[in-house]
Amino acid sequence: RRLVERLAADGRFEVSVVVRDHEKAQLVFDQELDIDVFEGDLRDVASWETRLGGVDQIVTAVSCGLCTDPMVVLGLKPMPDNAPHATDAEGIAALAAAAKAHGVRRLIAVTSASAGSPWSAAAIFLNAYHYGSIKHKWEGEQAIRRSGLAYIILRPYGLGPDASAGRAGEEHALRGIGWSQAETVSSDRRRIPRDDLAHLCHEALLLEMDGAAPARATVECWATDENAGPMPWDILKPDPPGPLADRDHDTPVALALGGAALGSAALLRGGWRAARGVLRVLSRR
Repeated sequence: RRLVERLAADGRFEVSVVVRDHEKAQLVFDQELDIDVFEGDLRDVASWETRLGGVDQIVTAVSCGLCTDPMVVLGLKPMPDNAPHATDAEGIAALAAAAKAHGVRRLIAVTSASAGSPWSAAAIFLNAYHYGSIKHKWEGEQAIRRSGLAYIILRPYGLGPDASAGRAGEEHALRGIGWSQAETVSSDRRRIPRDDLAHLCHEALLLEMDGAAPARATVECWATDENAGPMPWDILKPDPPGPLADRDHDTPVALALGGAALGSAALLRGGWRAARGVLRVLSRR
């Protein structure tokens, strides 16, 4: 919503918004905004991909927040239709392919700072708790890289609900953007307000119009008070051609869950031994 409002106010963009439910969208977007809103689903891109004709750039910030159901993991219930593999991976792959086929020049994707760091605590937790969501965001990133499109992949740290500290010329004090392309998630608690992330997407779209956009780049980002500088788009290191080296997101989760299971078993065993000891003492009295 924040990005749509920014682009509509900018005046240099013709904005189209794909939503899953048009009625709900009417409750989210100001009806005075000069935007085209239509229904579409990443699980069925073929049904609306003709709307991509004439589109220059796409921004996607799709994310599935479903929590892992143990009954699904055990095979006692079916996987939900809108699980992360269907949206963050397969859906993004279908969108990238359709965009390429219809002449879209560039795709800007918002994923997660943990996507390239499967051994980070955040990635392990989110993969375990949300049906492998970070793993599937990584797979979506790789599909974009394979598509042949120009792209910018923004990997934000935790999204904060707090208001942006602003940019030059805006009503709030200037605040900086921290960034990294090291593919290693910091253990520091970093966040970025949604307003700041919307601002970065807006900047990235303007780069294409100015002819200054990097052709292929992936960057982690967060808000910081340590500097007052904006994102230095012109010095970002470009990604190599094709997909990046693959990342194994399954092994860290398996080891973490296995360790948790062994720890639980040890606690239960210790508790049972303690209970038996108490019972013996009581039986002697």
